[in-house]
Amino acid sequence: MARNKPKSIADLPGVTTSIANKLIEAGFPTIESIAISRPEEISQAAGIPLTTANKIVRAARKALDIRFKTAREVKLERMNIQKITTGSKNLDDLLGGGIETRTITEFFGEYGTGKCFSRDTRVLYLNDSVPHISTIEDMYDKYSIVHGEKPYDQGYIVELDNVYVYTLVNGEIVKARASAIYREKVAKILNIKFDNGLELKITPVHPLLVFREDGIRWIRATELKSGDVVLGVKEVVLYECSDDLDVDDAYFLGLYVAEGTSSPVSISTNSEVIKDFVVNYVLSKDGYSPSINIDKRRKLPVYQIVLRKKTIKRVLGKLAHVNAYTKYIPEIIFKGCKQIVEAFIAGYIDGDGYVSENYIELITTSRQLAEDLIVLFRRVGIKPVLRIKRDERGYIYRLYISGEDRVILDNILVKYSKLRKHLTIVNEGSGRYPPVIARYLRNKYKELFKLPKKLMNLDSQHPYHILTRDINICLTNKTLERIKEYFKLGLDMLIKVRNELLNNSNKVKLPFPWTILRKYGFADSQIRNYRYRGIPKKQELRKRVTESLLMEIEWRIKEVKRVIREIELIKKLSFYVVQEVDIIEYNDYVYDLIVPSIHYFIAPNGLILHNTNICHQLSVNVQLLPERGGLSGKAAYVDTEGTFRWERIEAMSRALGLDPDEVMDNILYQRVYNSDHQMAVVDELFVLIPKENIRLVVVDSVTSLFRAEYPGRENLAVRQQKLNKHLHQLLKIAEAYNVAVVVTNQVMARPDVFYGDPTQAVGGHILYHTPGVRIKLRKSKGNKRIARVVDAPHLPEGEAVFIITEEGIRDPGD
Repeated sequence: MARNKPKSIADLPGVTTSIANKLIEAGFPTIESIAISRPEEISQAAGIPLTTANKIVRAARKALDIRFKTAREVKLERMNIQKITTGSKNLDDLLGGGIETRTITEFFGEYGTGKCFSRDTRVLYLNDSVPHISTIEDMYDKYSIVHGEKPYDQGYIVELDNVYVYTLVNGEIVKARASAIYREKVAKILNIKFDNGLELKITPVHPLLVFREDGIRWIRATELKSGDVVLGVKEVVLYECSDDLDVDDAYFLGLYVAEGTSSPVSISTNSEVIKDFVVNYVLSKDGYSPSINIDKRRKLPVYQIVLRKKTIKRVLGKLAHVNAYTKYIPEIIFKGCKQIVEAFIAGYIDGDGYVSENYIELITTSRQLAEDLIVLFRRVGIKPVLRIKRDERGYIYRLYISGEDRVILDNILVKYSKLRKHLTIVNEGSGRYPPVIARYLRNKYKELFKLPKKLMNLDSQHPYHILTRDINICLTNKTLERIKEYFKLGLDMLIKVRNELLNNSNKVKLPFPWTILRKYGFADSQIRNYRYRGIPKKQELRKRVTESLLMEIEWRIKEVKRVIREIELIKKLSFYVVQEVDIIEYNDYVYDLIVPSIHYFIAPNGLILHNTNICHQLSVNVQLLPERGGLSGKAAYVDTEGTFRWERIEAMSRALGLDPDEVMDNILYQRVYNSDHQMAVVDELFVLIPKENIRLVVVDSVTSLFRAEYPGRENLAVRQQKLNKHLHQLLKIAEAYNVAVVVTNQVMARPDVFYGDPTQAVGGHILYHTPGVRIKLRKSKGNKRIARVVDAPHLPEGEAVFIITEEGIRDPGD
């Protein structure tokens, strides 16, 4: 009589009750988990003899019919693969019918909203090539009147036409189309305070571009900590600027904003030079000589130059009616070309600026004016520091310009100041590049090569000490440029050695330790011989040594070139050191600009990329009957980022005619908080899947916790090994139980990716090769999304368009 097929591990030959308990405790609770494991792994984990483990594994594999199969048998098995509909026929067709079982499907790229900043955040945009600066709330209101707003995701969206923002591509500021503005209400928001006095209010999931010791990267706002360096651009260049004003107009407006009053509309000064300029300017532009009131009660007489309606109408406008607490810089100055901005700054400093050897100070009681001045100084590459003080009259805002920014300002004053205000700059002062830049370059120098000291003593040892000693210092432009020259020297040496090896030189002098050959399998005694006696003559060994060195040199050449490009990029950036990050009550709308081609724009930076909606939809759809595109099963949802929304499940369920409560009962949810927790939860699925009839496993996102716990190059190997083990856990589940596994992935911005589209999935080669299907998502117009097959051996390349609605994932026009 034939023996019945084993149903549990206790039914396997050689498995006693004691051994069964040991296997369960070791993480092998099912026949499937044993069948797809190695005997050595089971023996070590469960503490049983290897011969017993071999016998148990063979029995498990026999029970599951695990053996070599013919290609025809494989074809028949593939025909039994089941699929889950995404809700979009277009997307299903792209995927060959839907999300497959027995494999991992990865979604990555741009998706979703909720990555916003407060309503008073100012944005720079262009419409019909005309630049504008306004709060994002005002921008939303302006375009909602024209185009109307529509419900979208958790809030509302206004589509834009012919609107552009500035962004950074290949180290240069360029235009990028903004397709929409989004807004939603939130209860709380993060308030980030920077070292220069600025504050940024954004939602916790909003990404910011930061510079850490491992280089440039995007992180969520919640990951920011005190001392982090957030990046901006050094100088905002407008390529479409207004020529409505000349430099005298701009200088005059600078004087008026600094020293003008509204009752009567006039400019007051104790300078004969300024008085003569204003009189001559008004006479030449408006054809009249202004009346002048003289106050002689002080040591120097004060001249009050009274302006008429003609000047008010031509150039001052609403500015003529503000007071000291409501002053601002008119938009026409922000729209102006660089010389207009510089002339305005010179006029303002001549009117109300204190200039000393070490710093320049500007004082105002208008917060709007203080913020305007900060924005305007960014147009010329200056980053002022804002300090706020409160007295009995209210707030006083002081702007300070010091360090290397004094050189830029001095050049402006030399060109446009009527008072010939001029800085006597004795030294460069504090550098503009924070210590993290020096630490990063020091680490790269030590990692990639070591120059002979005689080559580094060109005219100063200061850069050499920065690269070879642990010095916490801000770099100046001069020092940064010298460090770049050192990296170029290192590049030349690497290329020289590469050429020598390619020309079969017997003896070479490496600019890095010979001990690097250890990782290629060479012993220390061999390495000493190669270093002092030359590369071996024996052909096979010589080839192995040469190829190993060339492989190492090619990698270092590539890295050094990347560092040199980064240094050039660093010169074009500004740096904001985080002082505090606080959660504050907000209870209002937050806003975001959607920039589909680049995904980020200048001040503030970026859009985070998200894939959660599709995971929610699949968790609902898997419960449908097979004839409706489901598998009549449950979903297991592993959430690493807190992105699960039960509200979306309810809406999607109702749209499909399902009972929302029943649907939610069939989604087994687990929030995980570290990578070990994540892997332990997946291990539990080996027991849970057959018990609960789970047909879909979602991990959203699969890499985030691994990235957070293992940052930097020094932890890369450990992180990748652990991530590899986790992905193979999921692959075992997919194959053993014929379930669909869907993972979402984060995106990263390497420095080279920063030059263009920062939407490259993290995880390296491990994630590139483990999933059976990889799908990249990107935004299109409005609520449309485009999915593209990046890697799937059985699917043709192609794209599909689908939309996100309140009811879930659908086709356009549905």
